[in-house]
Amino acid sequence: MNHRSNCSQPGADRCTKAAFSLVEMLITLALVIVMVTMMYGFGSRSNQQEQKKQCQKNLQKAYIALEISATDRISSSTVRQRARFSIE
Repeated sequence: MNHRSNCSQPGADRCTKAAFSLVEMLITLALVIVMVTMMYGFGSRSNQQEQKKQCQKNLQKAYIALEISATDRISSSTVRQRARFSIE
């Protein structure tokens, strides 16, 4: 990295170094952008996995609810049929 000194003033006690050049700043910015996009990619992948797990859990709960509902309907209709036959 080339740092230029600002010693153009006569009688300056100390010389200060110039800040980053434009090219150095652009390269640093590009590296930061690449790193952020990589981290975003990893984050979205884990987010998709979490959504998939949640969807599977919801499907399991829905299946259990349907099973319970079907079992209740079968048992209640059987009870009604038995009651009807026993009355007659």
